[in-house]
Amino acid sequence: MREVADAGSGTVLARVDDVPAEGALELAVGERRVLLVRAGDTVAAYEAECPHQGCAVRPTRGNRLVCPCHGSAFDPADGGVLQGPATAALTPVDVVLTAGEVRLA
Repeated sequence: MREVADAGSGTVLARVDDVPAEGALELAVGERRVLLVRAGDTVAAYEAECPHQGCAVRPTRGNRLVCPCHGSAFDPADGGVLQGPATAALTPVDVVLTAGEVRLA
């Protein structure tokens, strides 16, 4: 897992090209875990903590983010619940794309 020590606004998390196409990149950003997910040239970011009971959500092959503790699955496009027991979406992390880089907003 890639580590990013600084967690302030404008911090570079990754280059867009570092995030697998139609996939995800897991980061340690300060004290939290973040998933960057990519669809084409768009990158979204989510806290990698399942809202059900706080387990670590992981990227998987295919188009899902999955919590291995109880099987909740989330849509990488918007963090929404695809499969419970979670009833709430993943918490978004505000990022901006600037000159091919993903930065904290």
